[in-house]
Amino acid sequence: MKIILFSESPIIYHNGNYYAKDTWIYFPLYFSQLCELFTIMCTTKNINEINFEEYSKLNIRNAKIKFISDYATFLEYYKKLLLNRILWIRLIEEEVDKHNIVWIRTPSPIMQLIFKSRCISSKII
Repeated sequence: MKIILFSESPIIYHNGNYYAKDTWIYFPLYFSQLCELFTIMCTTKNINEINFEEYSKLNIRNAKIKFISDYATFLEYYKKLLLNRILWIRLIEEEVDKHNIVWIRTPSPIMQLIFKSRCISSKII
């Protein structure tokens, strides 16, 4: 089973470790150990804007983490979309193509790009 999860809850990479504020991420990370391939495509934040007391260190288990961008709101997403659309479409298509199940945590502004992906129709969503 090869699953890709699109989650726009930010994950932070700092000094070789991953951190998250949203505890929901523990469920897919636990689930990742049952998969042949498990990738999380998510947002991140500028390290200078982080209060690490609010974040917990993650055990990423079998998951691979891929960062889309550093947007945090729908408005920030649409501002960045103008400059990053082609890059994001390429990243999404490359990753979706490697997996047979697509898991999307909604609401998600990037969902529109995911569903326009050329290979999404052959995947389980």
